[in-house]
Amino acid sequence: MFFERVRATFPDPSNEMPVSPPEWGSAFLKTPRGQILSLIRRGPSTAAELAEATGITPNGVRSQLLILERDGWIRPGGRRRLAGAGKPSTEYEFSPQGERLLSAAYRPFLLALLESLRDRLGQAEVASALEAAGRRLAAQVRPDGTALDQEGAIAILEEMGASISVTEEGGRVLLQGTGCPIGDMVAIEPKACEGLASFVSGLLHADVRTICEHQGRPRCRFEVLPSTKRKRPG
Repeated sequence: MFFERVRATFPDPSNEMPVSPPEWGSAFLKTPRGQILSLIRRGPSTAAELAEATGITPNGVRSQLLILERDGWIRPGGRRRLAGAGKPSTEYEFSPQGERLLSAAYRPFLLALLESLRDRLGQAEVASALEAAGRRLAAQVRPDGTALDQEGAIAILEEMGASISVTEEGGRVLLQGTGCPIGDMVAIEPKACEGLASFVSGLLHADVRTICEHQGRPRCRFEVLPSTKRKRPG
């Protein structure tokens, strides 16, 4: 998956992004698993402490802890001896990957950053930076420098939120989206499309030209030019 391919960009590359619960909201937080996860997010807790705080049986807590650990939301931390207990008990703590997934701050903050950079640096400089970001991301997805085939590149774009169809017109290969996975960025700076084109170019090792639609609902459209045996983007 896309996020697994770029896990080396996270501080702890040995951990994958967690499996998202169906809904992180009031309904989920009222479930046994949601209650346990919410308590652990506030601070490391043992199974016995979680059972006492939630009223769930110790065995029920342990089964939920196994699922949460398996899905990457929590991890074992230190060990602590509880009052009146024999062996030290394992404390469970919220994983860094879980914090990233639950944060709602990245999107508005990065959009505001993009707008500020455009105002300070100008469109040309921002477009150049976005293209470099696309190349960097492609290199993280394919660290061995090998090119993906068309199917592989489309699969990654769809994991990012795109919906892509392929058409051929007069010898041209067109990748057409029914929407845009970075539509909010494009609304601020249309040149953001160049960054996504640079990403696709880095995946395919081919020249890619943007012919995206910006009016109304943004739609991705990329023309993949005939291969010229491009070197890996730097």
